[in-house]
This record gives sequence, C-alpha cells and structure tokens, in this order.
Amino acid sequence: MLNRNYLVAAIAGLTLQAAMPAAAEDADKCCFRLTPYYWAVGIDGSLENDTTNQSIDFNQDIGDVTDNLEFNGSLMLEHNLGHWANFASVDYMKVDNDDVDVNQAGAKIEVETDTTMGTVATGYRFSPEGSSWVDLLIGVRGIKLDIEANLKGATDGNDVNADDDLIDGIVMLRPRFAFGKGEHWAFSPTASVGTGDSDLVWELAPELVYTNDCCNLEFRFGYRTVNYEIEEGDVEADFSFQGPMVGLGFAF
Repeated sequence: MLNRNYLVAAIAGLTLQAAMPAAAEDADKCCFRLTPYYWAVGIDGSLENDTTNQSIDFNQDIGDVTDNLEFNGSLMLEHNLGHWANFASVDYMKVDNDDVDVNQAGAKIEVETDTTMGTVATGYRFSPEGSSWVDLLIGVRGIKLDIEANLKGATDGNDVNADDDLIDGIVMLRPRFAFGKGEHWAFSPTASVGTGDSDLVWELAPELVYTNDCCNLEFRFGYRTVNYEIEEGDVEADFSFQGPMVGLGFAF
C-alpha cells in the first residue's frame, strides 16, 4: 500500500511540473466548459470472501438501477489554456435494489450501493489551434465505495460487503475529432487506466458531441464504463459502473 501511495504522490508532482511551462506559453487562449450530465448507470460485478468462501455475482441493468435510484448526479469541468489542458469530474449514485437476478436458481440478490467518484487530471494538448485535438493527461481518481450484496432464497445465505476509500494515479487520453459541415460534430472518446489503492481501474467512454455556434452550447451523448478490481482484506471485488450518458455543456 505504501508503494502505491508514493505512486499517487509522484504523479501529482509530475502533473504540476508538466503543466506550468505550457500555461506560461499560451496565456492568451483560455476556455472553461461546465457540463452537468446524467449517467444512466448499471452495476455489474462479483464479490468474494476468501475466508468464508462466499461468492456473489450480480448484474444490475439500467432498468434495475433507475427503478431503485435514490439519487444520481454528475458534473464535468474542462479548462484549457493553450497547450495546457485540465479535466475534472464528480459522480454520485445511491441505489437500493432488493430484486436482482443472480446465477443461482430460485435466488434473488439485494444490492445496496452508495458511491462517490471524482477525477482530476492535467496535461498537454496537441494541436490546440483547430477543432480537433488530443489531450494526454495524468492525474488522480478517487472513489468512496460502499457496496453490500445479500443473497436471498439460496440454501446458504450469503452477505458480502465492500466498503473502502480508494485513491489511484491514472493516465488519461481524451482526443477530439471534428467532422461534418462546419465541424459542429465531433467524436470525443475518453480512455484512462491506473492503479494505487485498487489493483486496477480503467475507464472507456466514447461520446458524440455537437457544438452550437450561436450560444456556444455543447450537447454530448455516449456510453461510459468505469471498472474496478480491488482486494481489501479477505474480500475481492471486480465490478463495473456502465451505461449511457447525456449532458449539456456551457462555455464561459
């Protein structure tokens, strides 16, 4: 764990070092964009307890989550200053679902999740002058995770919990490829991978973006997946938050 904390600290230091020259170079080119968005997230994964040999596989699709959603909110902030690019996002979701099918005949699973996830990253923007560019970023992703899964209707009751705060260093790639008449449309995928407190965390989020010249609004929609592999004490967890997302961004 100590080595992983050093990794996170090193990435944070490199982030500041890499960003400072770029900011001084292009101080006249600046843009902020704030995007509230809705992420219709489903949860797919497995929890295992090595001590008790309990194992639960679960799959909450989008319908399960939206039917039992107590609160869901997401926000993304982008900032560029010439070649200097910055990114931040926060997601919160609280779900209580007591009727999810699992791969065991006659059994249902009760899944409760309370999750806050945040990401900050900064780095270099290649070709910032046009409508297409590539951002290469390094940063930190944190998650406050509370997942409780209880198997009901099986011969042996299972109750497995994963409750942890995780901080991981990440490398992120965010290209943007404009196309169409006037280049109002763009394909803008986000990909990241990292480690630290978790064994592995990765994200893939391909998106289509439409920019309105008149009010400088940006409408985006796509599909986002964030996957975690963690081991905490006797509990091993491998799970994904995934689903379509839609948002409206405002430049200022």
